Amino acid sequence: MIFLALFLPTIARHADDALMLATFIDDDALITMQLDGMTAWPYGNPAQYLGPGGAPGVIPAHWYNINYQELPYYGGLYPDLAFLIWMPLKLAGLPLFPTGPIILRLLAIGFSVCTLLAAYNFARRSFGRTAAMVSLLFLATESQLIFIGTVIHPDSLLFFLMIVSLGVCLRHAADGGTGSLVAIGIAAGLAQGAKMGGPLLVPVTVLAICLGSWRHVQERTAISLIACISRRGAAVFVIALAVFALTTPYAFVDSYFFRVWRAWASTFTSESPISVTTFWDWLSTLRTRLGTGLIAAALLGACLFILRERNRLPLIFAALLGLTIFLYYALFQKFWVQPQYLVICYWVVALSAAYCVQFVVSIVPAFGQGRYQGVVAGGVVLAISLFSLSRLETALVYPIRYAFWREAPNYIVGSWASANLKAVGNPKILIDGPAYFDPSQIRDVYLRGGPVRYEDLLKFLPDYFLLTRYVDNWQAKKIAGPKPGHWDPDLFNIRLYQDLLGGDKDAIDVDTRSTPFASHVASFGWMKVGSGEGAVWDPDGTYLPATVRRVLDEVPLVTRAAYRAWRDVKFDRHVSLFKLDREVFMQSVPVAMQISSARPLASSSAPDAPPDSIILGNDNWRSAKQGLEAVGEYVGFELPFAPAAPKTIVVRWVAWHWCPESIEIEASDDGSAWKSLGIFPVKEPADVASRNQGTNRWEETFTLPVTTPHRFWRIKAHAMKDANYFGLERIRIQ
Repeated sequence: MIFLALFLPTIARHADDALMLATFIDDDALITMQLDGMTAWPYGNPAQYLGPGGAPGVIPAHWYNINYQELPYYGGLYPDLAFLIWMPLKLAGLPLFPTGPIILRLLAIGFSVCTLLAAYNFARRSFGRTAAMVSLLFLATESQLIFIGTVIHPDSLLFFLMIVSLGVCLRHAADGGTGSLVAIGIAAGLAQGAKMGGPLLVPVTVLAICLGSWRHVQERTAISLIACISRRGAAVFVIALAVFALTTPYAFVDSYFFRVWRAWASTFTSESPISVTTFWDWLSTLRTRLGTGLIAAALLGACLFILRERNRLPLIFAALLGLTIFLYYALFQKFWVQPQYLVICYWVVALSAAYCVQFVVSIVPAFGQGRYQGVVAGGVVLAISLFSLSRLETALVYPIRYAFWREAPNYIVGSWASANLKAVGNPKILIDGPAYFDPSQIRDVYLRGGPVRYEDLLKFLPDYFLLTRYVDNWQAKKIAGPKPGHWDPDLFNIRLYQDLLGGDKDAIDVDTRSTPFASHVASFGWMKVGSGEGAVWDPDGTYLPATVRRVLDEVPLVTRAAYRAWRDVKFDRHVSLFKLDREVFMQSVPVAMQISSARPLASSSAPDAPPDSIILGNDNWRSAKQGLEAVGEYVGFELPFAPAAPKTIVVRWVAWHWCPESIEIEASDDGSAWKSLGIFPVKEPADVASRNQGTNRWEETFTLPVTTPHRFWRIKAHAMKDANYFGLERIRIQ
């Protein structure tokens, strides 16, 4: 009831429209779109707007061109349950926003409560009432459960099913009955349908089947035991597969589910382009979140449980499940560390530590009525109270943070833009991450979905661009590292951030001196102390006056949690809006980058060989004329931004019989008056295959005389071989 009372009041937060929903948690909008797609024909398919049907013009207008094509959906169970509630409400006329997000959050919160209840019941039956209460207190105040269990996500459903599976496996290990065997298959199938959780249950399932078969067989020979295990394993697999098919039928109707998951599995298990993630990073996360004291208590508790309890299976099964989950992610998830995936691991460690506490409490009467009994009892109560209060404060931060969501910098910047940029018409804004701009006020907003690079400014040529810095993430580490090239094609190139926001991992220093094409407009959120740019703040409170820190240390728990929540929302990131001077920027664009956006020119083209390939290099161009008639035919390009004075022109030839004997290189300022820069002989390739069959491409570099910048450039056939075309594959300038 306390959990529900804390989180139900803010269940409709930032759900007014699709853009607002996508601003705060990525999966909120993604899973809501899946729910919306299930109400379109063919009904019940979460990938309706993700796969081929997710093309522009098919996704409803209320999604404002948000597109999640080729992203996976976790499984069908979570959206299925939401669909059963949402479809009647949609038919009754309720809008998707905020109704859909409310339903999905209700389910997530509901299964978080179910997880707590299941964890308590398992611990009470297997470890004791005191251990159950202490471990429940730990799990209920675990920030990672609170975070993932109160947003739109199926993890809380998966946590619940894992604990249920743990109990069912224990039951089967004890009785070897058919009913518990069927229950194992059902639980595994539901876990797979919730969020691909089937593989995580394989070790405990195998152990349960082996122990259950041992109890079931009459003759305990190796052959009969292996046969029984095989039959039961096959039965569980078939039941689990059938249940998974019922929860996620479209995984078997079309290829989208498995095809996309195979592609993303390859991404997640490969070396991360964001930051290198190893087994030791996961282990360090686990140790940091639990703390040395809790881990030591858990080890002691495990030893006590093994020595004192006759039935050691609950600890063995729980430890096996926790170890499986940890190894699964630590060994295979190399894209990034997600501590919320390890919630069950945290609970297993806390459960063992709670048994240690239960043992200490149980021996207090042995000290009699003397002072030692009071000291021991008081010490236990004090330790639990201090530990619980610190975690309770952290737990209270989340519901208060949800109430403060309108204070977030990525929301405030949109409100500021609506009030201050409307006067300039409809500005084109490029943003690097989620930020909410009211679509009725500012409509031309483009989401890069990653760091904005110099290349992106060239591609979009926005009026304004938004850069986001976080207090501590992979981006902060990259910013403090070596500076990449301005035009390095790396998708996660952060050179623009280093140039405009400084290279300090722990501070922001807005500086446009090295980037004359950008002018700073406004900043919100976390800033470098003393920078003079907007609010001055240090995320750790280091620069707060000592008197303020002392007051905060003394204020009641809820007040301090409210302060932390407000600080986390308002200063978890820094957003800066810059105005782009297009003319100045285009003058700074290297000529090699301009060529990728150049407009091709040609005197004529064969029907199957357009001039576009000289820019893209994906095919070849050749003139419509051939032989002596091709003399004077030309191909070239118009630079899109600014004139250039290249030092060389590089031509990739297709075949020797398409090469003229010589070429003339010409330049122009307006495309009509052309200036010759020289006549250059074409050298015969040494490679016989290129000379005779045209099977190999080769490049030839022509060095130009010193010249002034020009916008139009072309290559003209000066002397041709009899009966041959004039053709080539690509032109580059350097």
